[in-house]
Amino acid sequence: MENKLPSRFEETYCKKMKFDKYEYTNFIAYELAKRNTSVMNLLLIQEQILSLYNTLPQPQSFSRYKKAEATEESLQNAQKLENWSKEKMLNTLNHYNINQFDDDINRLTLENIKEIFSNIVNEIAKILYEKYYVIYQNNIESLQHSANELYDPLRFLERDRFLTQHMLRVYDGEENHKAIYNINFTENQYFMVYQEVPKEQRDFSFNVIYPKFEKAMRDFTDTKVALNLNLSESEIVDYIKKIKKNYDSKNSIVKTKRELLEEELESSNEDIKMNSADKWADNFFIYDYFLYHEVNSIDKKKTQIKEEIQLELTKFHGVKVTVGEKSICQPWQEYEKNPDNISNDGTVVTLMEKQMYITIRSIEIKHAKLKKYIQGEDPLYKRLLEK
Repeated sequence: MENKLPSRFEETYCKKMKFDKYEYTNFIAYELAKRNTSVMNLLLIQEQILSLYNTLPQPQSFSRYKKAEATEESLQNAQKLENWSKEKMLNTLNHYNINQFDDDINRLTLENIKEIFSNIVNEIAKILYEKYYVIYQNNIESLQHSANELYDPLRFLERDRFLTQHMLRVYDGEENHKAIYNINFTENQYFMVYQEVPKEQRDFSFNVIYPKFEKAMRDFTDTKVALNLNLSESEIVDYIKKIKKNYDSKNSIVKTKRELLEEELESSNEDIKMNSADKWADNFFIYDYFLYHEVNSIDKKKTQIKEEIQLELTKFHGVKVTVGEKSICQPWQEYEKNPDNISNDGTVVTLMEKQMYITIRSIEIKHAKLKKYIQGEDPLYKRLLEK
């Protein structure tokens, strides 16, 4: 998280907290995941490794250090560069108590430096994917060149592996393949379509639609449901509802992967209430506000922190006032302009609890719930995506 006191008016909680209904759980799971301490640390490590690689000379220039005719000075410079790279990499990882790559780093040379860096970046991406369900993507433009050299962004793409392998073969021999098949490979902002019909036949060899989610989280789209899209929307929705209702029941005929592997199942029926983007923005602001004080070891009583959150949310959403028989939220700007609400020293009079947009108790409940979903080595947000 950024090292500054969060404000509910920030873009993070306003413009960026938007999602379509179909991507609700995926979006919220990502926002929960990126606040997990281990996930934050692993993403910071990736950023620091890419930054370190960015500072190194281009790999093709390393050869001049190791040529037989290299001068003594060149050889010494090569050794210094190797030692410096090892030290920086070890310090970066040890700072986060990660030592599983020490042996790889200790054998680092200018000849294998790209291989070592790439292996570590990809292994950390694998940990994010398998343990925390986060698909690693570099979002820093200045590091994109290093990211492209060290990491394949398609490695953990959520898609049918047979389809992916097939599409790679198609790309390798694209002209020959198009001579035999009619292909439709396209996408919009919601989903991707791949369709393929042999020219000598009338049946699909591939006919798949995959969702497109804005957030880079595993989507576990490994359940294939046969649909006839020529049917009416109501028929298709009814069919899907019946499958989902059966799946959520105790005696479902559809098994999870863990059930088929006869693994012990955790008792969990986690679901997230379909709150608005504004409500979730409030929730994440509350969590981030507490986290800022915790990370920066700010000496402030929790009561004061909760009161500050309460006031900030009231400033954002408005002050509760009674108009006739109705209670409404009056915009803060209007409230503070009313002379009746200004004290002798020119400040807004202290609001009563009933005037606040949210109660202290609600803040406590929301914070406690988010901690359950975010914190720990096996955070609860994972249960939202896979049981």
